[in-house]
Amino acid sequence: MGGIVSKEPALELGKEPCKELLDSHDGISLFSDELFSKVPIVIKRLEKGHSEVEQFMTIIDQTATYYKRYFEELSKHVEKINMFVGKDLASRDTGVLQSFRLGLDENVLHGVEVCKELETLLRDVSGLQKFMQPIISSARTEYKKLEDEDGEYKKEVEKLKRRCEEMTKKQKELKEAPLSSLAEKTKTDYEIRTLATYLEEDNLAIKENEGKLRKNIIKYLNILTHLEFVERKRFSEMKTHALKYFSIKKKLSTRILEHSIQTNKRIDILDAENEFNNFIRSCSPNKV
Repeated sequence: MGGIVSKEPALELGKEPCKELLDSHDGISLFSDELFSKVPIVIKRLEKGHSEVEQFMTIIDQTATYYKRYFEELSKHVEKINMFVGKDLASRDTGVLQSFRLGLDENVLHGVEVCKELETLLRDVSGLQKFMQPIISSARTEYKKLEDEDGEYKKEVEKLKRRCEEMTKKQKELKEAPLSSLAEKTKTDYEIRTLATYLEEDNLAIKENEGKLRKNIIKYLNILTHLEFVERKRFSEMKTHALKYFSIKKKLSTRILEHSIQTNKRIDILDAENEFNNFIRSCSPNKV
Protein backbone atom coordinates (compact mmCIF):
# COMPACT_ATOMS: atom_id res chain seq x y z
CA MET A 1 0.00 0.00 0.00
CA GLY A 2 1.06 3.65 -0.15
CA GLY A 3 0.82 6.51 -2.62
CA ILE A 4 -0.17 6.18 -6.25
CA VAL A 5 2.95 5.36 -8.26
CA SER A 6 3.02 4.71 -12.00
CA LYS A 7 5.83 5.49 -14.45
CA GLU A 8 3.67 5.18 -17.56
CA PRO A 9 -0.09 5.58 -17.83
CA ALA A 10 -1.64 2.25 -18.74
CA LEU A 11 -4.76 3.90 -20.16
CA GLU A 12 -5.75 6.72 -22.49
CA LEU A 13 -8.74 8.24 -20.75
CA GLY A 14 -9.10 11.26 -22.99
CA LYS A 15 -9.60 9.18 -26.12
CA GLU A 16 -13.17 8.10 -25.34
CA PRO A 17 -15.72 8.85 -22.60
CA CYS A 18 -16.41 6.22 -19.96
CA LYS A 19 -19.04 3.96 -21.53
CA GLU A 20 -19.97 2.34 -18.20
CA LEU A 21 -20.83 5.72 -16.68
CA LEU A 22 -22.80 7.05 -19.64
CA ASP A 23 -24.72 3.78 -20.11
CA SER A 24 -25.78 3.77 -16.47
CA HIS A 25 -26.66 7.49 -16.25
CA ASP A 26 -28.54 8.20 -19.49
CA GLY A 27 -25.47 9.66 -21.18
CA ILE A 28 -25.04 12.32 -18.48
CA SER A 29 -21.81 13.08 -16.63
CA LEU A 30 -22.18 15.46 -13.69
CA PHE A 31 -18.42 15.91 -13.45
CA SER A 32 -18.18 16.97 -17.11
CA ASP A 33 -21.10 19.38 -16.71
CA GLU A 34 -20.07 20.90 -13.39
CA LEU A 35 -16.31 20.45 -12.96
CA PHE A 36 -14.72 21.14 -16.35
CA SER A 37 -12.41 23.83 -14.93
CA LYS A 38 -11.66 21.83 -11.77
CA VAL A 39 -9.88 18.77 -13.15
CA PRO A 40 -6.79 19.11 -10.87
CA ILE A 41 -9.04 19.42 -7.81
CA VAL A 42 -11.06 16.38 -8.90
CA ILE A 43 -7.85 14.36 -9.29
CA LYS A 44 -6.65 15.39 -5.82
CA ARG A 45 -9.99 14.43 -4.31
CA LEU A 46 -9.80 11.02 -5.95
CA GLU A 47 -6.23 10.60 -4.70
CA LYS A 48 -7.57 11.27 -1.21
CA GLY A 49 -10.33 8.71 -1.81
CA HIS A 50 -7.67 6.22 -2.93
CA SER A 51 -5.80 6.84 0.33
CA GLU A 52 -9.02 6.23 2.27
CA VAL A 53 -9.36 2.85 0.56
CA GLU A 54 -5.78 2.03 1.56
CA GLN A 55 -6.47 3.07 5.15
CA PHE A 56 -9.52 0.81 5.21
CA MET A 57 -7.36 -2.04 3.90
CA THR A 58 -4.94 -1.45 6.78
CA ILE A 59 -7.79 -1.56 9.30
CA ILE A 60 -9.13 -4.83 7.87
CA ASP A 61 -5.65 -6.35 7.76
CA GLN A 62 -4.89 -5.35 11.35
CA THR A 63 -8.29 -6.62 12.52
CA ALA A 64 -7.75 -9.96 10.79
CA THR A 65 -4.24 -10.23 12.25
CA TYR A 66 -5.52 -9.43 15.74
CA TYR A 67 -8.28 -12.03 15.59
CA LYS A 68 -5.99 -14.62 14.02
CA ARG A 69 -3.44 -14.26 16.82
CA TYR A 70 -6.15 -14.21 19.48
CA PHE A 71 -7.87 -17.35 18.25
CA GLU A 72 -4.56 -19.12 17.65
CA GLU A 73 -3.69 -18.52 21.31
CA LEU A 74 -7.18 -19.62 22.33
CA SER A 75 -6.75 -22.79 20.28
CA LYS A 76 -3.50 -23.52 22.11
CA HIS A 77 -5.30 -23.19 25.43
CA VAL A 78 -8.01 -25.58 24.25
CA GLU A 79 -5.35 -28.07 23.20
CA LYS A 80 -3.63 -27.79 26.57
CA ILE A 81 -6.94 -28.45 28.33
CA ASN A 82 -7.54 -31.47 26.09
CA MET A 83 -4.12 -32.86 26.91
CA PHE A 84 -4.62 -32.19 30.62
CA VAL A 85 -8.03 -33.80 30.77
CA GLY A 86 -6.99 -36.71 28.59
CA LYS A 87 -3.85 -37.48 30.54
CA ASP A 88 -4.90 -37.07 34.15
CA LEU A 89 -8.70 -37.23 34.22
CA ALA A 90 -9.54 -39.60 31.42
CA SER A 91 -12.62 -41.01 33.11
CA ARG A 92 -14.26 -37.65 33.62
CA ASP A 93 -16.87 -36.69 31.05
CA THR A 94 -18.20 -33.75 33.03
CA GLY A 95 -16.72 -30.91 35.05
CA VAL A 96 -16.21 -27.18 35.01
CA LEU A 97 -13.01 -27.38 32.98
CA GLN A 98 -14.61 -29.63 30.37
CA SER A 99 -17.59 -27.28 29.97
CA PHE A 100 -15.25 -24.32 29.80
CA ARG A 101 -13.21 -26.08 27.09
CA LEU A 102 -16.29 -26.68 24.97
CA GLY A 103 -17.13 -22.97 25.09
CA LEU A 104 -13.61 -21.99 24.07
CA ASP A 105 -13.58 -24.57 21.30
CA GLU A 106 -16.79 -23.15 19.83
CA ASN A 107 -15.26 -19.66 19.90
CA VAL A 108 -12.15 -20.90 18.11
CA LEU A 109 -14.16 -22.58 15.35
CA HIS A 110 -16.12 -19.41 14.67
CA GLY A 111 -12.97 -17.30 14.95
CA VAL A 112 -11.36 -19.21 12.09
CA GLU A 113 -14.46 -18.55 9.97
CA VAL A 114 -14.34 -14.83 10.80
CA CYS A 115 -10.67 -14.57 9.83
CA LYS A 116 -11.45 -16.14 6.45
CA GLU A 117 -14.29 -13.66 5.91
CA LEU A 118 -11.98 -10.76 6.74
CA GLU A 119 -9.35 -12.08 4.33
CA THR A 120 -11.99 -12.26 1.59
CA LEU A 121 -13.12 -8.72 2.40
CA LEU A 122 -9.51 -7.52 2.25
CA ARG A 123 -9.12 -9.04 -1.23
CA ASP A 124 -12.30 -7.27 -2.37
CA VAL A 125 -11.14 -3.88 -1.06
CA SER A 126 -7.70 -4.49 -2.55
CA GLY A 127 -9.41 -5.06 -5.90
CA LEU A 128 -11.04 -1.63 -5.63
CA GLN A 129 -7.71 -0.03 -4.76
CA LYS A 130 -6.03 -1.69 -7.75
CA PHE A 131 -8.88 -0.58 -10.03
CA MET A 132 -8.58 3.05 -8.94
CA GLN A 133 -4.80 3.37 -9.05
CA PRO A 134 -4.05 3.24 -12.81
CA ILE A 135 -7.02 5.45 -13.71
CA ILE A 136 -6.04 8.21 -11.28
CA SER A 137 -2.41 7.95 -12.35
CA SER A 138 -3.35 8.15 -16.03
CA ALA A 139 -5.67 11.11 -15.39
CA ARG A 140 -2.89 13.01 -13.65
CA THR A 141 -0.39 12.29 -16.44
CA GLU A 142 -2.82 13.04 -19.26
CA TYR A 143 -4.03 16.27 -17.67
CA LYS A 144 -0.44 17.53 -17.32
CA LYS A 145 0.26 16.67 -20.97
CA LEU A 146 -2.93 18.38 -22.17
CA GLU A 147 -2.22 21.43 -20.02
CA ASP A 148 1.27 21.74 -21.52
CA GLU A 149 -0.14 21.34 -25.04
CA ASP A 150 -2.79 23.98 -24.39
CA GLY A 151 -0.12 26.38 -23.21
CA GLU A 152 1.82 25.91 -26.44
CA TYR A 153 -1.29 26.19 -28.64
CA LYS A 154 -2.43 29.39 -26.91
CA LYS A 155 1.02 30.89 -27.12
CA GLU A 156 1.16 30.10 -30.84
CA VAL A 157 -2.31 31.57 -31.44
CA GLU A 158 -1.37 34.79 -29.64
CA LYS A 159 1.85 35.07 -31.66
CA LEU A 160 0.03 34.47 -34.95
CA LYS A 161 -2.71 36.97 -34.11
CA ARG A 162 -0.14 39.67 -33.30
CA ARG A 163 1.60 38.97 -36.58
CA CYS A 164 -1.68 39.11 -38.47
CA GLU A 165 -2.47 42.47 -36.90
CA GLU A 166 0.92 43.79 -37.95
CA MET A 167 0.53 42.47 -41.51
CA THR A 168 -3.02 43.84 -41.79
CA LYS A 169 -1.77 47.22 -40.65
CA LYS A 170 1.09 47.05 -43.18
CA GLN A 171 -1.37 46.09 -45.94
CA LYS A 172 -3.51 49.10 -45.17
CA GLU A 173 -0.51 51.42 -45.21
CA LEU A 174 0.61 50.05 -48.58
CA LYS A 175 -2.86 50.43 -50.08
CA GLU A 176 -3.13 54.01 -48.87
CA ALA A 177 0.40 55.05 -49.79
CA PRO A 178 0.71 57.50 -52.74
CA LEU A 179 2.48 56.00 -55.77
CA SER A 180 4.61 58.13 -58.10
CA SER A 181 5.55 55.53 -60.70
CA LEU A 182 4.54 52.25 -62.28
CA ALA A 183 7.53 50.56 -60.70
CA GLU A 184 6.42 51.59 -57.24
CA LYS A 185 2.89 50.41 -57.98
CA THR A 186 4.17 47.02 -59.19
CA LYS A 187 6.34 46.63 -56.11
CA THR A 188 3.51 47.64 -53.78
CA ASP A 189 1.05 45.25 -55.43
CA TYR A 190 3.55 42.42 -54.99
CA GLU A 191 4.03 43.24 -51.31
CA ILE A 192 0.26 43.40 -50.76
CA ARG A 193 -0.22 40.00 -52.43
CA THR A 194 2.64 38.51 -50.41
CA LEU A 195 1.15 39.83 -47.19
CA ALA A 196 -2.23 38.42 -48.20
CA THR A 197 -0.63 35.00 -48.68
CA TYR A 198 1.06 35.19 -45.28
CA LEU A 199 -2.18 36.33 -43.69
CA GLU A 200 -4.05 33.40 -45.20
CA GLU A 201 -1.41 30.97 -43.95
CA ASP A 202 -1.37 32.46 -40.46
CA ASN A 203 -5.17 32.53 -40.21
CA LEU A 204 -5.21 28.88 -41.23
CA ALA A 205 -2.58 28.12 -38.55
CA ILE A 206 -4.72 29.98 -35.99
CA LYS A 207 -7.73 27.84 -36.90
CA GLU A 208 -5.63 24.67 -36.67
CA ASN A 209 -4.35 25.56 -33.20
CA GLU A 210 -7.81 26.57 -32.03
CA GLY A 211 -9.07 23.25 -33.38
CA LYS A 212 -6.45 21.44 -31.30
CA LEU A 213 -7.61 23.38 -28.25
CA ARG A 214 -11.19 22.30 -28.92
CA LYS A 215 -10.09 18.67 -29.28
CA ASN A 216 -8.32 18.90 -25.94
CA ILE A 217 -11.52 20.22 -24.36
CA ILE A 218 -13.20 16.99 -25.46
CA LYS A 219 -10.34 15.04 -23.89
CA TYR A 220 -10.76 16.90 -20.59
CA LEU A 221 -14.47 16.05 -20.63
CA ASN A 222 -13.72 12.40 -21.39
CA ILE A 223 -11.21 12.21 -18.53
CA LEU A 224 -13.84 13.60 -16.17
CA THR A 225 -16.30 10.85 -17.13
CA HIS A 226 -13.73 8.23 -16.12
CA LEU A 227 -12.99 10.04 -12.86
CA GLU A 228 -16.70 10.24 -12.08
CA PHE A 229 -17.09 6.51 -12.70
CA VAL A 230 -14.17 5.80 -10.36
CA GLU A 231 -15.62 7.98 -7.60
CA ARG A 232 -19.09 6.47 -7.95
CA LYS A 233 -17.61 2.97 -7.83
CA ARG A 234 -15.41 3.88 -4.85
CA PHE A 235 -18.35 5.25 -2.87
CA SER A 236 -20.64 2.34 -3.68
CA GLU A 237 -18.10 -0.37 -2.92
CA MET A 238 -16.69 1.32 0.18
CA LYS A 239 -20.22 1.55 1.56
CA THR A 240 -20.79 -2.14 0.88
CA HIS A 241 -17.41 -3.17 2.29
CA ALA A 242 -17.77 -1.03 5.43
CA LEU A 243 -21.17 -2.57 6.13
CA LYS A 244 -19.67 -6.02 5.56
CA TYR A 245 -16.79 -5.26 7.94
CA PHE A 246 -19.08 -4.33 10.80
CA SER A 247 -21.43 -7.19 9.93
CA ILE A 248 -18.54 -9.62 10.40
CA LYS A 249 -17.62 -8.05 13.74
CA LYS A 250 -21.26 -8.06 14.84
CA LYS A 251 -21.64 -11.71 13.88
CA LEU A 252 -18.50 -12.58 15.83
CA SER A 253 -19.75 -10.73 18.91
CA THR A 254 -23.16 -12.38 18.60
CA ARG A 255 -21.65 -15.85 18.30
CA ILE A 256 -19.33 -15.29 21.26
CA LEU A 257 -22.30 -14.08 23.29
CA GLU A 258 -24.31 -17.14 22.25
CA HIS A 259 -21.42 -19.45 23.12
CA SER A 260 -21.01 -17.72 26.47
CA ILE A 261 -24.70 -18.23 27.26
CA GLN A 262 -24.47 -21.89 26.27
CA THR A 263 -21.31 -22.38 28.33
CA ASN A 264 -22.93 -20.68 31.32
CA LYS A 265 -25.86 -23.08 31.05
CA ARG A 266 -23.53 -26.09 30.88
CA ILE A 267 -21.63 -24.95 33.95
CA ASP A 268 -24.78 -23.91 35.79
CA ILE A 269 -26.37 -27.37 35.50
CA LEU A 270 -23.30 -29.17 36.81
CA ASP A 271 -24.21 -31.19 39.91
CA ALA A 272 -21.78 -31.26 42.83
CA GLU A 273 -22.63 -34.85 43.82
CA ASN A 274 -22.06 -36.10 40.29
CA GLU A 275 -18.75 -34.31 40.25
CA PHE A 276 -17.68 -35.89 43.54
CA ASN A 277 -18.76 -39.33 42.33
CA ASN A 278 -16.73 -38.80 39.15
CA PHE A 279 -13.82 -37.70 41.29
CA ILE A 280 -14.04 -40.87 43.38
CA ARG A 281 -14.32 -43.10 40.29
CA SER A 282 -11.32 -41.43 38.74
CA CYS A 283 -9.33 -42.18 41.90
CA SER A 284 -10.55 -45.80 41.95
CA PRO A 285 -10.29 -47.00 38.34
CA ASN A 286 -10.91 -50.65 39.31
CA LYS A 287 -14.09 -49.82 41.21
CA VAL A 288 -17.30 -50.55 39.28
